[in-house]
Amino acid sequence: MRVIGTLPLLFVVACDQEAGFSDGGTKTQKVTEGAMTVSPERVIISAVDLGFTKSESFTVSSVGKDALSVYDAATVANPGGVFLFEERIDDDIPTGESQTWSVAVSLNEAGMVEGAIRIESNDPTYPTFFVTVCAVTKDWAEACPAEAPGDTGDTGPVDTGDTGV
Repeated sequence: MRVIGTLPLLFVVACDQEAGFSDGGTKTQKVTEGAMTVSPERVIISAVDLGFTKSESFTVSSVGKDALSVYDAATVANPGGVFLFEERIDDDIPTGESQTWSVAVSLNEAGMVEGAIRIESNDPTYPTFFVTVCAVTKDWAEACPAEAPGDTGDTGPVDTGDTGV
């Protein structure tokens, strides 16, 4: 009878440590204080000639303590694919600076169409922000409304002074 001995193998693995907060072990995210303003929040492209492209701009400004990190900016409501917007991924805007972005439309039928651009960023108040877009052809009976549908202009709860008594 023969006895075969085995030696236990020992593996040592070294890992680098990262500073920050972990989202369940998959990524490490740095805590930042970016903030943004967008002007205008509703882009109106009026008097569009059929078959031609027309554009308007809006400005995204970095107003926080840290740079504004735009993780993603893209059209999310685009009926018929008429809105053209250059998607942005991992774009940083230093504090105090701004970028002007354009959205264009090309309409082949008379009428009005509405869409939206979603901006995802490190702004803790508005990590997901929507810029609404409306376009209308030349000589169409109605203009784009100044506010998005369903937007009452209400900026939050109103204190009526009623205490429920």
